[in-house]
Amino acid sequence: MKMMISLLFVFFSQVASAGERAVSSGTVSLVQIKAETAEVPATIVGVTGSVDLAAGTGSLTIPVSAWDSELEIRNNNVRNTFFQVAEHPTVTFSLESLALTDGAGIAKGTLSMYSGSVPVQASVSVSEGSDGVTAVKTTEPFFVSISALGLSEPLKALMKLCAHPSVSDAVQVSLSVTLAKE
Repeated sequence: MKMMISLLFVFFSQVASAGERAVSSGTVSLVQIKAETAEVPATIVGVTGSVDLAAGTGSLTIPVSAWDSELEIRNNNVRNTFFQVAEHPTVTFSLESLALTDGAGIAKGTLSMYSGSVPVQASVSVSEGSDGVTAVKTTEPFFVSISALGLSEPLKALMKLCAHPSVSDAVQVSLSVTLAKE
């Protein structure tokens, strides 16, 4: 038991003392519901930024120009009509607090787009591999409201372009980032 406590202490003291670390890779996974029941999954790879786990702060840049649903016409419609990537190729998440106990906890911050900002709260886990790379990921999806972000008009334009009878206001979001070694 003492050995396990010692190992946990070493692990968390390493994580807590890590300081600001660059994001070496990151992916955002999204699920949108259209036509009442049809799930539209998508991913955004290439998340960049930095995170200071000890301070519970950081900034992530999410390249919405990389939004991918594995259907090129949909990708182009969403990127151009909804995200308006020609003028706004990225979205920013600012981490404002991170409370961890035994490698799990709550991350709070703000998601900002060209249209507005919303507070975000997510359950996360933090783990360090034997290679010294730290993984931070949501343990369950969280939801972001399209209307709260001020995107109701771009959503209506997208629905009209794609002839969708409905698209849910809530987008299910999951995040996974890997922090570079110290």
